[in-house]
Amino acid sequence: MTRSQTLADDVAQPLCDGATLVTANKRLAREVRQQFNQHQLAQGNQAWDTADILPFDAWIFRLWQFVRDAAKDDGAPYAGHEVGHVALNALQSKAVWTQIIAADIKANQRDAETLWNIAATVKTAMQAWRISRQWDIAIDDCGKSFLADHRSFARWANLFIHQCRKNNWIDAAQLVDVIIERIDARRLADFAPLMLLGFDGFNAQQKRLMEILRQNNTRLSIHQVADSGARSHCRFRQYERESEQWLAAAHWIKDKLDHNPNQRLALVASNLAKSRSAIDYALSQILSPRHLVDSGGSRAKPFHISLGVKLNDSPVVDAALLLLSLTSTADLTHSTLSRIMLTPFIGGADSECYARNKLEFWCRLYLPYKLNLADFLETLKLEMLKRHSSAPVAPIFLDKITAIKTLLEANKKPQSFSYWSELFLTGLENFGWPGERALNSAQYQTAEAFKREVAALRSLDLVAAPVTASTALAVLTQRLNEQPFEPESPQVKVEVLGVMETASLEFDAIWFGGLTERDWPPAVRESPFMPHALQQQAGYFRASVSLNAEHAAAQQTRLINQCDDMVFSRYCFEQDVELLPSAFFDTSAATLDETKQPTLVDHFQTDRSQMETFTDTRGIGKTEAATRGGTAVIQDQAACPFRAYARHRLGARAAEAREPGLNAMDRGSLIHRILEGVWRELRSSEKLADTSDVALKKIIDRHIAQCSRRFFHLGGGGKAFFAAQSQWLGTLLLEWLTAEKSREQAFHVVELEQPQQLTLGKLTLNFKVDRVDALADDTVALIDYKTGQAGSLKDWVGERPAAPQLPLYALAQHREHNPDKRPLSTLTFAQIRAGRCAYVGISGEQFQAVRHAAGKVAKLSDTKLSPELKSWRALIEYWDAHLTQLADQYYAGQAEVNPLDNTTCTYCDLPGLCRISEADNSR
Repeated sequence: MTRSQTLADDVAQPLCDGATLVTANKRLAREVRQQFNQHQLAQGNQAWDTADILPFDAWIFRLWQFVRDAAKDDGAPYAGHEVGHVALNALQSKAVWTQIIAADIKANQRDAETLWNIAATVKTAMQAWRISRQWDIAIDDCGKSFLADHRSFARWANLFIHQCRKNNWIDAAQLVDVIIERIDARRLADFAPLMLLGFDGFNAQQKRLMEILRQNNTRLSIHQVADSGARSHCRFRQYERESEQWLAAAHWIKDKLDHNPNQRLALVASNLAKSRSAIDYALSQILSPRHLVDSGGSRAKPFHISLGVKLNDSPVVDAALLLLSLTSTADLTHSTLSRIMLTPFIGGADSECYARNKLEFWCRLYLPYKLNLADFLETLKLEMLKRHSSAPVAPIFLDKITAIKTLLEANKKPQSFSYWSELFLTGLENFGWPGERALNSAQYQTAEAFKREVAALRSLDLVAAPVTASTALAVLTQRLNEQPFEPESPQVKVEVLGVMETASLEFDAIWFGGLTERDWPPAVRESPFMPHALQQQAGYFRASVSLNAEHAAAQQTRLINQCDDMVFSRYCFEQDVELLPSAFFDTSAATLDETKQPTLVDHFQTDRSQMETFTDTRGIGKTEAATRGGTAVIQDQAACPFRAYARHRLGARAAEAREPGLNAMDRGSLIHRILEGVWRELRSSEKLADTSDVALKKIIDRHIAQCSRRFFHLGGGGKAFFAAQSQWLGTLLLEWLTAEKSREQAFHVVELEQPQQLTLGKLTLNFKVDRVDALADDTVALIDYKTGQAGSLKDWVGERPAAPQLPLYALAQHREHNPDKRPLSTLTFAQIRAGRCAYVGISGEQFQAVRHAAGKVAKLSDTKLSPELKSWRALIEYWDAHLTQLADQYYAGQAEVNPLDNTTCTYCDLPGLCRISEADNSR
């Protein structure tokens, strides 16, 4: 049996004789129970009485119940309360404090009421109240302070005391004082011998309690860990970065376990809350890499982190809160809907997995950014009918959503917390939470803890008035956000702990990391609601730099006594900021460890030489001529053959998250529609010139109103956003049409959004040309609107042209078999950008479209194209050859990951599919 598994005789024997052991925390109580049971087994016993071991708070509550029952027997009042008063739990106490503070601020600081953060103020005030009770700080002395915050706290605390006395309540911070007064007044007997274990020190209230117990003839002893002599084995290590420190600790743990699997090891962090995720990742890489890819697996990790995560950070609880959020009247966003549709923790998630994924993607495309539950169901129904039931259907999901809607409509009035607690649990059960699949141990424990927290809402009926569903849910959410939960796990050999959690726990070896000046000793944190002098006079160590340092030094010494091998470490830099070492870190004995510790990725890279590789650059070729995607097929094939194959053959598309307002694609489509309507009305440069700016603005505004309703509905920005965007669009398009008036040649718009078909080799493309103008010289101009940067002529040429859209338009116009057709003279982008409106393209004649603009349409003969391409015939033949080659490659299934240049991947939405970054790293 190792040192860390033994129970000291001076603790074990009194427990056998019926003594009570009170520990500093739950973890230590659980540890000592296990050691006591092992001790009994080692003594050859097959059955024994359960040892009386419990943490301090639980012991205090039991002691209070004892003195309360004793008071009931003789009918004596105590501590200003009548016999039989009620102990408030944390949730109830918080509700009372919230009511008191909110009412006081409204009464005394009405002008600044909106500036107060009530929740944060309540939390800080309750901490001050607890400190004042634990360290015997008089509330009236706080009220004498010249600072308003101190006087406010004194007023709130006195109101809280008054409320408790009026309603026969008592909260946890007052229990010890009541016990002391009762014992002192009645001299109660029958207290078993008492042992205290794991306390780094005692506050004033605890000292008074121990003194009164001793005066009451209670045998009381305080136990500490004996000196192990580990100082001779202390080592100090320094690392550049925090991640390197924890990775080195993980390798140290692995080496220790490889040498002796029966050792019990601890990794202690000076600031576990900050470092938890980094430690978890480092240990998982080295000790349990499978959990990095299968976090929901049934096998437990070989290490345990004492600091639990907040309950609402757990996926199973997050899913429950999302479902409960549907009972409020708030609008739903795409983010909320997506998370509800894709979570595995609701009924039908497995059986409808494929349908729900398709439905979620469909909703991103066709439903507004924000809408309420009723509108969601109605819009979904209308869209399905409009699209002839082409929308994916997930009947189980929709039935459950409809049931929630019915539940919502029936429960709009304020109700008691008990009512909402029952309704929340029933609603979740009806929704099939926590899902069809079996939960692992941690998920099951978390779900059960969540149910207990929902059930605990019922206790608020004692102190709170009826509330709405959204208020009840807000109270629950806030409670979960403040409530870390640590699932019980099988006993492991590696514990990750904060300094306080290590109290009296013994280990074979300890690594104590994060010893920077910032984190160790912990920063002084006095209460801002009580005078500093009062806190120091009371001996509250967190309010004094010297006392805080002494306390940390004692804890560090205790750690050394709790093991046979000790490592201290720190890291030197956080990003580019240098961190000084802790005053308790011996830099003279420390060396900078620059050894690169291998990671999981390094392991895979090392083994890469043993892997067989096969380069496959060709997909399945097409068998039919027609293809979807229009000119984007050729543009993507030129940019990257894999992108073209993935998008247009495999249907791969990134699930873009819709955001409030209009994205760039929506704005472009909207401007296309508005200009199409405007030109169907104007038709010619003559009509445009005859139209005044005022009349032109009215035409633009009318078409904005006609075309934009659906787009702004999708954007979900509301009426104010609609009005602002309409005004912006009107100003932009008036600028553009004013620029159109300056064109030198008269023109007549002959085609708008006209469908075109173009066959390149065996591939047939279908697309629309934005606009075709007939010019005064009996030629035509092909125009494509661009709301972004139009680019340059060099993007139109080359074996893989970056912008083949206009060249494809030119090919389609050239191949059109129409004896009356006009020849092509101009090929141009219409760049529609505020302050930079311009035509950008080429023309056989000078086509100075917008004389004042930065861009222009240049003569073909004046461009920097090679001499053999400075005629329309040569350019058309050039495009025909190169674009047909790209079409043939696409038709044949060429799908090599081969971006055109360094910028191609910047805006690509498929990096996770081609994994080009991984390929680059492996070279």
